[in-house]
Amino acid sequence: MKFLRNNILVISFLSFCLSTNAQETISNLKKTKNGVVIVEVNSDFNSKNSVSFLSQLKDCKAYRIDISNAKTLEVKTIPTLIIFDSGQEKGRFEANIMMECEATFDKVQNTINEIILNKFQ
Repeated sequence: MKFLRNNILVISFLSFCLSTNAQETISNLKKTKNGVVIVEVNSDFNSKNSVSFLSQLKDCKAYRIDISNAKTLEVKTIPTLIIFDSGQEKGRFEANIMMECEATFDKVQNTINEIILNKFQ
């Protein structure tokens, strides 16, 4: 019983730390003043539908956040990709009814490229 109680305490503490760190990460993403940031919001139960190309995107910083830690992002479906520039949301790609992201690498990368090019106009 003591073993079980200790494991529950450790799990609770880790969950709190992860939740706190994720909320801090979201706050920092919204405060980012330089560069493009893309966030994938998903959940463990839907990990098979994670966006496989996230790390291949150029000219941006990419993060993955669990839906339970992304309440302030107002996500309705998972996975959802959200693109920020200077702390402002500039694009969002949401999943279909099958919980699959229909956005392609090219479509997301083109959105990032447009955001960057618009800074020079």
